[in-house]
Amino acid sequence: MEIYEILSQIMEERNLKVAEVARLCDLPDGTVRGIIKREQKDIALKVALKLSKGLGVSIEYLNGMPERKKSSEELRQEKFKKYEHIIDKYRFISTHSPDGASVVDTVLDREYAIAEKLREQKEQLEKVQRMDMEVAEEIVPRRIIAYYGKIAAAGKSYGFEDVLAGTLECPLTDESERADYAIGVSGDSMEPTFFDGDIVYVAKNSIPEIGDIGIFQKDNGIYIKEVGENELISHNSQYKPIVNNGDILCLGKVVGKAEE
Repeated sequence: MEIYEILSQIMEERNLKVAEVARLCDLPDGTVRGIIKREQKDIALKVALKLSKGLGVSIEYLNGMPERKKSSEELRQEKFKKYEHIIDKYRFISTHSPDGASVVDTVLDREYAIAEKLREQKEQLEKVQRMDMEVAEEIVPRRIIAYYGKIAAAGKSYGFEDVLAGTLECPLTDESERADYAIGVSGDSMEPTFFDGDIVYVAKNSIPEIGDIGIFQKDNGIYIKEVGENELISHNSQYKPIVNNGDILCLGKVVGKAEE
């Protein structure tokens, strides 16, 4: 890239106008404008140095070469040089004005103590904020729904209406919010979709369609099955479908599984 392209790019990235670049670099507006308009093909070293200093980029960068990254030692030395003149002044005061040095020491000690307090306050505030965030993450809205225990299986010898419901406290999610009750899975007839001990959410007034999973009662058995054509299907191929002869009662549609 040519210098006019680099300068134009810097101005665009920093949203700088010609007058602002001229002021930063202590150059006439016409000089900056001439570089951008490619009226000056050869840039004097003095101008390049002012551009470098004013814009905070290296001469190499202005000449289209990639900037060399400074080592950590170079950065440390630069930081030290920023305060080197302050150290020199303190040494001078200590040598020629001991009382003045004492005043400086008093001010430094006072300001250091204030800075320590401010740092401690900042650290404590950040700690409290972190604790608040952790507590907020742990506070999850909950709801309590009826829970019928581990009875949704194949062939239990009691009716759904005979089972006393307990309660289940669960996180408030889209699935649990839709549920009227929860029921536990017993056995392996619906593996790998549901396993023994899983708890599912059920919407009592939702009628499962073909392909949906629901809770059903046939005779004295409570079942969790997929709806098929005139039959209830187990996901475990070792179990045969249950034929619907009009004697199956739907107890609701499974709308999700409770997470542990």
